[in-house]
Amino acid sequence: MQTATIHRAWLTYTEELAMLGHGLPLWQPAPLDNYDKIKIGDVGYIRQGRFHLLFSASMPQGGRILGEDVPLDFVPFEPGPTAKDQPRGPGALHARYIKQIGAAFNISANATCIDAGTTFNFKTSSTKGAILMTKYQTFCEDAERWGRFEDYMRQHYQSWHDHANKLGHRVKLEDILFITGHDMTRDFDMVAFSSDSKEAGIKFSAGIPGVGSATTAAWGTWDSSISVSRNFGPQPRDPPGDLQLLTYNTHPMDSFPKYNQCVFLRGYRIKRRARIVPRVIRAAAGPHDLGSGHRSDKEDLQAEWNSSSSDSYSEILMDPDPPFVDPLTPFFDYIFDVNLPLCCLNRGEANS
Repeated sequence: MQTATIHRAWLTYTEELAMLGHGLPLWQPAPLDNYDKIKIGDVGYIRQGRFHLLFSASMPQGGRILGEDVPLDFVPFEPGPTAKDQPRGPGALHARYIKQIGAAFNISANATCIDAGTTFNFKTSSTKGAILMTKYQTFCEDAERWGRFEDYMRQHYQSWHDHANKLGHRVKLEDILFITGHDMTRDFDMVAFSSDSKEAGIKFSAGIPGVGSATTAAWGTWDSSISVSRNFGPQPRDPPGDLQLLTYNTHPMDSFPKYNQCVFLRGYRIKRRARIVPRVIRAAAGPHDLGSGHRSDKEDLQAEWNSSSSDSYSEILMDPDPPFVDPLTPFFDYIFDVNLPLCCLNRGEANS
Protein backbone atom coordinates (compact mmCIF):
# COMPACT_ATOMS: atom_id res chain seq x y z
CA MET A 1 0.00 0.00 0.00
CA GLN A 2 1.23 3.46 -0.85
CA THR A 3 0.80 5.95 1.98
CA ALA A 4 0.21 9.59 1.10
CA THR A 5 1.61 12.57 2.92
CA ILE A 6 -0.86 14.15 5.32
CA HIS A 7 -2.67 16.56 3.01
CA ARG A 8 -5.01 18.08 5.56
CA ALA A 9 -6.01 14.53 6.35
CA TRP A 10 -7.44 15.67 9.69
CA LEU A 11 -9.99 17.82 7.85
CA THR A 12 -11.05 15.04 5.48
CA TYR A 13 -11.31 12.64 8.41
CA THR A 14 -13.42 15.08 10.43
CA GLU A 15 -15.75 15.87 7.55
CA GLU A 16 -16.32 12.25 6.59
CA LEU A 17 -16.86 10.70 10.03
CA ALA A 18 -18.78 13.67 11.43
CA MET A 19 -21.98 12.55 9.74
CA LEU A 20 -22.05 9.28 11.68
CA GLY A 21 -23.60 11.24 14.54
CA HIS A 22 -21.18 10.26 17.31
CA GLY A 23 -19.85 13.81 17.74
CA LEU A 24 -16.68 15.51 16.60
CA PRO A 25 -14.11 12.99 15.30
CA LEU A 26 -10.52 13.53 16.39
CA TRP A 27 -7.71 12.72 13.97
CA GLN A 28 -5.34 12.80 16.97
CA PRO A 29 -7.19 10.95 19.78
CA ALA A 30 -4.21 10.64 22.14
CA PRO A 31 -3.97 13.08 25.08
CA LEU A 32 -1.23 15.68 25.15
CA ASP A 33 1.42 16.06 27.83
CA ASN A 34 -0.62 18.51 29.95
CA TYR A 35 -3.54 16.12 30.54
CA ASP A 36 -4.00 12.34 30.84
CA LYS A 37 -7.43 12.18 29.17
CA ILE A 38 -10.22 14.49 28.05
CA LYS A 39 -12.81 14.90 30.81
CA ILE A 40 -16.35 16.20 30.94
CA GLY A 41 -16.07 19.83 32.05
CA ASP A 42 -12.81 20.50 30.21
CA VAL A 43 -12.40 23.75 28.28
CA GLY A 44 -10.20 23.79 25.19
CA TYR A 45 -10.13 23.96 21.41
CA ILE A 46 -9.47 21.79 18.37
CA ARG A 47 -6.54 22.46 16.07
CA GLN A 48 -5.69 20.13 13.17
CA GLY A 49 -7.72 17.30 14.63
CA ARG A 50 -6.22 17.46 18.13
CA PHE A 51 -7.83 18.68 21.38
CA HIS A 52 -5.80 21.31 23.24
CA LEU A 53 -6.75 21.73 26.89
CA LEU A 54 -6.95 25.27 28.30
CA PHE A 55 -8.09 24.21 31.77
CA SER A 56 -10.50 21.84 33.49
CA ALA A 57 -13.51 23.70 34.87
CA SER A 58 -14.76 20.70 36.84
CA MET A 59 -11.64 20.41 39.01
CA PRO A 60 -11.07 22.40 42.22
CA GLN A 61 -8.70 25.34 41.90
CA GLY A 62 -6.20 23.67 44.23
CA GLY A 63 -2.71 24.97 43.51
CA ARG A 64 -3.67 26.45 40.15
CA ILE A 65 -2.96 30.18 39.89
CA LEU A 66 -5.69 32.60 38.83
CA GLY A 67 -4.75 34.34 35.60
CA GLU A 68 -2.09 31.76 34.77
CA ASP A 69 -3.41 28.22 35.11
CA VAL A 70 -7.09 29.20 35.09
CA PRO A 71 -9.01 32.39 34.13
CA LEU A 72 -9.17 35.27 36.58
CA ASP A 73 -12.88 34.70 37.29
CA PHE A 74 -12.51 30.94 37.75
CA VAL A 75 -14.96 29.15 40.03
CA PRO A 76 -15.16 25.33 40.05
CA PHE A 77 -17.93 23.85 37.90
CA GLU A 78 -20.12 20.96 39.01
CA PRO A 79 -21.21 19.03 35.90
CA GLY A 80 -23.60 16.73 37.75
CA PRO A 81 -24.35 13.10 36.92
CA THR A 82 -23.34 11.44 33.66
CA ALA A 83 -24.88 8.75 31.48
CA LYS A 84 -22.84 5.85 30.14
CA ASP A 85 -23.98 3.94 27.07
CA GLN A 86 -23.31 0.31 26.32
CA PRO A 87 -19.75 0.01 24.98
CA ARG A 88 -19.40 0.09 21.23
CA GLY A 89 -17.76 -3.07 19.96
CA PRO A 90 -14.35 -3.17 18.29
CA GLY A 91 -14.12 -2.93 14.53
CA ALA A 92 -14.72 -0.33 11.84
CA LEU A 93 -16.52 3.00 11.60
CA HIS A 94 -16.47 4.54 8.14
CA ALA A 95 -17.86 7.28 5.94
CA ARG A 96 -21.23 6.88 4.29
CA TYR A 97 -19.88 6.13 0.80
CA ILE A 98 -17.72 3.26 2.04
CA LYS A 99 -19.21 -0.21 2.29
CA GLN A 100 -17.84 -3.13 4.21
CA ILE A 101 -17.84 -6.20 1.99
CA GLY A 102 -19.09 -9.23 3.84
CA ALA A 103 -18.59 -9.88 7.54
CA ALA A 104 -15.22 -9.53 9.18
CA PHE A 105 -13.52 -12.86 9.64
CA ASN A 106 -12.69 -14.06 13.15
CA ILE A 107 -14.86 -11.55 15.02
CA SER A 108 -18.06 -12.32 16.94
CA ALA A 109 -20.97 -10.01 17.70
CA ASN A 110 -20.07 -9.73 21.41
CA ALA A 111 -16.31 -9.48 20.92
CA THR A 112 -14.35 -7.13 23.18
CA CYS A 113 -11.15 -7.34 21.15
CA ILE A 114 -10.17 -8.03 17.54
CA ASP A 115 -7.96 -11.07 17.26
CA ALA A 116 -4.91 -11.38 15.05
CA GLY A 117 -5.86 -12.64 11.63
CA THR A 118 -9.16 -10.73 11.44
CA THR A 119 -9.64 -8.99 8.09
CA PHE A 120 -11.93 -6.17 6.98
CA ASN A 121 -12.62 -5.45 3.31
CA PHE A 122 -14.06 -2.15 2.12
CA LYS A 123 -15.20 -0.68 -1.17
CA THR A 124 -15.54 3.07 -1.70
CA SER A 125 -17.76 4.87 -4.22
CA SER A 126 -16.51 8.40 -3.52
CA THR A 127 -13.34 10.38 -4.12
CA LYS A 128 -13.11 11.16 -0.38
CA GLY A 129 -13.50 8.98 2.67
CA ALA A 130 -12.26 7.88 6.08
CA ILE A 131 -12.18 4.73 8.20
CA LEU A 132 -11.57 4.30 11.94
CA MET A 133 -10.47 0.93 13.27
CA THR A 134 -10.47 0.14 16.99
CA LYS A 135 -9.05 -3.09 18.40
CA TYR A 136 -10.88 -2.80 21.71
CA GLN A 137 -14.29 -1.57 22.87
CA THR A 138 -15.18 2.12 22.92
CA PHE A 139 -16.81 3.59 26.04
CA CYS A 140 -19.23 6.51 25.72
CA GLU A 141 -20.11 8.99 28.47
CA ASP A 142 -22.20 12.18 28.45
CA ALA A 143 -23.35 14.80 30.93
CA GLU A 144 -27.07 14.73 31.72
CA ARG A 145 -27.70 18.28 32.92
CA TRP A 146 -26.92 20.43 29.88
CA GLY A 147 -28.49 23.51 31.45
CA ARG A 148 -25.62 23.71 33.92
CA PHE A 149 -23.14 23.85 31.04
CA GLU A 150 -25.14 26.52 29.20
CA ASP A 151 -25.43 28.77 32.27
CA TYR A 152 -21.80 28.38 33.26
CA MET A 153 -20.49 29.11 29.77
CA ARG A 154 -22.71 32.19 29.41
CA GLN A 155 -21.17 33.57 32.60
CA HIS A 156 -17.54 32.90 31.72
CA TYR A 157 -16.95 32.58 27.97
CA GLN A 158 -15.37 36.01 27.58
CA SER A 159 -12.82 35.39 30.32
CA TRP A 160 -12.00 32.02 28.72
CA HIS A 161 -11.26 33.75 25.42
CA ASP A 162 -9.15 36.42 27.12
CA HIS A 163 -7.27 33.79 29.12
CA ALA A 164 -6.52 31.65 26.05
CA ASN A 165 -5.08 34.52 24.06
CA LYS A 166 -3.15 35.89 27.01
CA LEU A 167 -1.35 32.55 27.07
CA GLY A 168 -0.65 32.83 23.33
CA HIS A 169 -3.05 30.23 21.95
CA ARG A 170 -4.38 32.61 19.25
CA VAL A 171 -7.92 31.23 19.17
CA LYS A 172 -11.19 32.78 18.11
CA LEU A 173 -14.11 32.92 20.50
CA GLU A 174 -15.96 30.39 18.32
CA ASP A 175 -13.07 27.92 18.66
CA ILE A 176 -13.48 27.37 22.39
CA LEU A 177 -15.24 24.13 23.39
CA PHE A 178 -16.83 23.17 26.72
CA ILE A 179 -16.82 19.37 26.81
CA THR A 180 -20.06 17.52 27.72
CA GLY A 181 -19.26 14.03 26.43
CA HIS A 182 -16.68 11.76 24.84
CA ASP A 183 -16.00 8.30 23.40
CA MET A 184 -12.86 6.62 24.75
CA THR A 185 -10.99 3.58 23.55
CA ARG A 186 -7.58 2.01 24.08
CA ASP A 187 -6.08 2.39 20.62
CA PHE A 188 -6.88 3.47 17.08
CA ASP A 189 -5.81 2.98 13.48
CA MET A 190 -7.37 5.30 10.92
CA VAL A 191 -7.06 6.33 7.31
CA ALA A 192 -8.37 9.26 5.28
CA PHE A 193 -8.11 9.75 1.54
CA SER A 194 -8.90 12.14 -1.27
CA SER A 195 -8.28 10.83 -4.76
CA ASP A 196 -9.39 11.15 -8.38
CA SER A 197 -10.90 7.69 -8.37
CA LYS A 198 -14.45 7.09 -7.16
CA GLU A 199 -14.00 3.36 -6.82
CA ALA A 200 -11.31 1.71 -4.75
CA GLY A 201 -10.71 -1.29 -2.57
CA ILE A 202 -9.27 -1.02 0.94
CA LYS A 203 -8.34 -3.86 3.28
CA PHE A 204 -7.36 -3.93 6.94
CA SER A 205 -5.70 -7.01 8.42
CA ALA A 206 -5.25 -7.32 12.16
CA GLY A 207 -2.00 -8.84 13.35
CA ILE A 208 0.34 -8.90 16.29
CA PRO A 209 1.85 -5.45 17.00
CA GLY A 210 5.40 -5.27 15.73
CA VAL A 211 5.19 -8.47 13.71
CA GLY A 212 5.02 -8.38 9.93
CA SER A 213 4.95 -4.59 9.82
CA ALA A 214 7.60 -1.94 9.48
CA THR A 215 5.63 0.15 11.97
CA THR A 216 6.19 -1.32 15.42
CA ALA A 217 3.21 0.32 17.14
CA ALA A 218 0.63 -0.73 14.55
CA TRP A 219 -1.57 -3.74 15.39
CA GLY A 220 -2.65 -4.17 11.77
CA THR A 221 -1.82 -3.36 8.17
CA TRP A 222 -3.69 -1.54 5.41
CA ASP A 223 -3.74 -2.45 1.74
CA SER A 224 -5.35 -0.08 -0.74
CA SER A 225 -5.56 0.58 -4.45
CA ILE A 226 -5.32 4.33 -3.74
CA SER A 227 -3.03 6.47 -1.62
CA VAL A 228 -4.26 7.12 1.91
CA SER A 229 -3.12 9.13 4.91
CA ARG A 230 -2.78 7.02 8.01
CA ASN A 231 -2.64 7.68 11.73
CA PHE A 232 -2.44 5.09 14.52
CA GLY A 233 -1.64 4.94 18.17
CA PRO A 234 -1.07 5.42 20.93
CA GLN A 235 2.62 5.93 20.34
CA PRO A 236 5.41 7.39 22.51
CA ARG A 237 6.12 10.97 21.49
CA ASP A 238 9.74 11.05 22.62
CA PRO A 239 12.54 8.89 21.18
CA PRO A 240 13.06 5.94 23.51
CA GLY A 241 16.38 4.91 25.02
CA ASP A 242 17.94 1.55 24.13
CA LEU A 243 16.26 -0.36 26.98
CA GLN A 244 12.91 1.35 26.38
CA LEU A 245 13.15 0.59 22.66
CA LEU A 246 13.69 -3.12 23.32
CA THR A 247 10.74 -3.25 25.72
CA TYR A 248 8.49 -1.23 23.41
CA ASN A 249 9.21 -3.36 20.35
CA THR A 250 8.49 -6.52 22.33
CA HIS A 251 5.35 -5.41 24.16
CA PRO A 252 4.20 -2.11 22.65
CA MET A 253 0.71 -2.08 24.18
CA ASP A 254 1.86 -2.83 27.73
CA SER A 255 2.84 0.83 28.09
CA PHE A 256 -0.68 1.98 27.18
CA PRO A 257 -3.21 0.20 29.41
CA LYS A 258 -5.63 3.13 29.72
CA TYR A 259 -8.80 3.80 27.78
CA ASN A 260 -7.81 7.43 27.23
CA GLN A 261 -7.81 7.68 23.43
CA CYS A 262 -10.71 10.05 22.60
CA VAL A 263 -12.10 9.20 19.16
CA PHE A 264 -15.21 11.43 19.43
CA LEU A 265 -16.11 14.35 21.67
CA ARG A 266 -19.18 16.50 22.27
CA GLY A 267 -19.72 19.89 23.87
CA TYR A 268 -20.73 23.54 23.69
CA ARG A 269 -19.14 26.46 21.90
CA ILE A 270 -20.02 30.09 21.20
CA LYS A 271 -21.66 30.95 17.89
CA ARG A 272 -21.92 34.59 16.86
CA ARG A 273 -25.40 35.55 15.70
CA ALA A 274 -27.15 38.91 15.57
CA ARG A 275 -30.71 39.78 14.63
CA ILE A 276 -30.96 40.92 11.01
CA VAL A 277 -33.69 43.52 10.64
CA PRO A 278 -34.94 44.84 7.27
CA ARG A 279 -34.62 48.61 7.28
CA VAL A 280 -35.37 49.81 3.73
CA ILE A 281 -37.32 47.74 1.19
CA ARG A 282 -37.31 48.58 -2.49
CA ALA A 283 -40.99 48.93 -3.41
CA ALA A 284 -40.58 48.83 -7.19
CA ALA A 285 -39.37 45.28 -7.49
CA GLY A 286 -41.21 43.28 -10.11
CA PRO A 287 -41.23 39.58 -10.95
CA HIS A 288 -38.13 40.05 -13.09
CA ASP A 289 -36.21 41.36 -10.03
CA LEU A 290 -36.84 38.44 -7.70
CA GLY A 291 -33.55 36.63 -8.36
CA SER A 292 -32.86 32.93 -7.97
CA GLY A 293 -33.75 32.70 -4.32
CA HIS A 294 -30.22 31.72 -3.26
CA ARG A 295 -28.73 33.56 -0.30
CA SER A 296 -25.52 34.01 -2.25
CA ASP A 297 -27.22 36.21 -4.87
CA LYS A 298 -26.25 39.49 -3.17
CA GLU A 299 -26.96 41.50 -6.28
CA ASP A 300 -30.62 40.39 -6.18
CA LEU A 301 -31.37 41.34 -2.57
CA GLN A 302 -34.38 43.61 -2.27
CA ALA A 303 -33.57 45.16 1.11
CA GLU A 304 -30.89 46.89 3.13
CA TRP A 305 -30.12 45.11 6.38
CA ASN A 306 -29.37 46.39 9.85
CA SER A 307 -27.36 43.94 11.98
CA SER A 308 -26.70 46.22 14.95
CA SER A 309 -25.84 44.38 18.17
CA SER A 310 -28.67 46.22 19.88
CA ASP A 311 -31.03 44.07 17.83
CA SER A 312 -29.58 40.79 19.15
CA TYR A 313 -31.88 38.25 20.74
CA SER A 314 -32.07 35.12 22.91
CA GLU A 315 -33.71 31.88 21.80
CA ILE A 316 -33.01 28.19 21.29
CA LEU A 317 -32.78 27.03 17.69
CA MET A 318 -32.47 23.33 16.94
CA ASP A 319 -30.32 23.03 13.83
CA PRO A 320 -29.44 19.36 13.38
CA ASP A 321 -28.48 19.39 9.74
CA PRO A 322 -27.27 22.81 8.51
CA PRO A 323 -25.21 23.24 5.35
CA PHE A 324 -21.66 22.00 5.90
CA VAL A 325 -19.32 24.94 6.43
CA ASP A 326 -16.64 23.73 8.81
CA PRO A 327 -16.01 20.47 10.69
CA LEU A 328 -17.94 21.65 13.78
CA THR A 329 -21.04 23.19 12.23
CA PRO A 330 -23.23 20.12 11.58
CA PHE A 331 -23.40 19.08 15.22
CA PHE A 332 -24.57 22.15 17.05
CA ASP A 333 -27.81 23.29 18.66
CA TYR A 334 -27.80 27.07 18.96
CA ILE A 335 -28.56 28.62 22.33
CA PHE A 336 -28.53 32.38 21.90
CA ASP A 337 -27.38 34.74 24.63
CA VAL A 338 -27.35 38.43 23.68
CA ASN A 339 -25.50 38.39 20.32
CA LEU A 340 -23.31 35.41 21.21
CA PRO A 341 -25.21 32.09 21.27
CA LEU A 342 -23.95 28.81 22.61
CA CYS A 343 -23.77 25.82 20.30
CA CYS A 344 -24.13 22.26 21.52
CA LEU A 345 -22.37 19.41 19.79
CA ASN A 346 -24.54 16.36 20.42
CA ARG A 347 -24.34 12.74 19.41
CA GLY A 348 -26.82 11.40 16.89
CA GLU A 349 -28.18 14.71 15.61
CA ALA A 350 -26.09 15.10 12.49
CA ASN A 351 -28.29 12.63 10.66
CA SER A 352 -31.62 13.27 12.38
